[in-house]
Amino acid sequence: MKHEEQTKRGRPKGSKAIVNHLISGTSGGIGLAIVGHPFDTLKTFYQTQHGQLNENKLKLKHKTSISPFKNSKLRIPKLYNGENLLHMVYRGLAPPLLMSTAMCAITLGTYGVLHDDYNVNPVIAGSFAGFTAAILLNPFQLMKVQFQLGNHYLNESVSRKLPFGRGVKWVVSQFKEHGMFTIWKRGIWITCARDVVGRGIYFGTYDYLKTKFNMKMNSIWLSSWLAGGTTGIITWSIMLPLDTIKSNIQAIPFHKDPPSILQVIRSTSISRMYAGFFPAILRSFPANAVSLLCYEYTSRYLLQH
Repeated sequence: MKHEEQTKRGRPKGSKAIVNHLISGTSGGIGLAIVGHPFDTLKTFYQTQHGQLNENKLKLKHKTSISPFKNSKLRIPKLYNGENLLHMVYRGLAPPLLMSTAMCAITLGTYGVLHDDYNVNPVIAGSFAGFTAAILLNPFQLMKVQFQLGNHYLNESVSRKLPFGRGVKWVVSQFKEHGMFTIWKRGIWITCARDVVGRGIYFGTYDYLKTKFNMKMNSIWLSSWLAGGTTGIITWSIMLPLDTIKSNIQAIPFHKDPPSILQVIRSTSISRMYAGFFPAILRSFPANAVSLLCYEYTSRYLLQH
């Protein structure tokens, strides 16, 4: 606790503090993407496969397969016509690596400035950080889902190789063809709802648990790791239905009209809202534990140097 008090007294102010928080958030984002992306890919498969959304119920203008796996069974290693498991779960790592880095830089950076430097309540600071990230990064979240589901192959010959080389070109082509605003607004409201509520719960829980664990363990590193992992499980257990709605809206290829939030809710059972629960929970502890530990470590390193 003494170390924590000394750290707070020695915090830099102004632009240097903002830069430190952004760098620390970037560190957390890299850890989150590398550890969590395989589980996140599997979660997206579960949420969007088996024709989860019924086209007749949705009454879409253009009928489309909601998922490439509508008629497939959950034989995860054989999805994508035999693509091996490692390639499958790390499909599209580059976009989410960039997105997670930017997302954590914004969310953790904004939270750190508001909570650590201005003593804003962690729930309020977290909600504001979530809103900021959702508004700025929704296009990248949309691209991540499209990559994970292989929708970038719809107008190309089928390939079993990861699209790292042409991935950037594909993203740029989508912005040029459909326009930045069209891509930005797809799923924006459900993304805002998920991130505002979710980040408020996330940071409020994390701040509370870290303090409690640190009082018992007297180790900021162990308490940050344990609090981060536990917070991830709690948050995703509550927020998964909103994430399922977002995934199904953003899973529709760009040349098709997406369903509305109400259409998804009306055509999806409660149990299907929790599709992907198992991989989401498996991801929650290690990914969030590593992310917040990286953030805390980098933040304290920068304060000392």
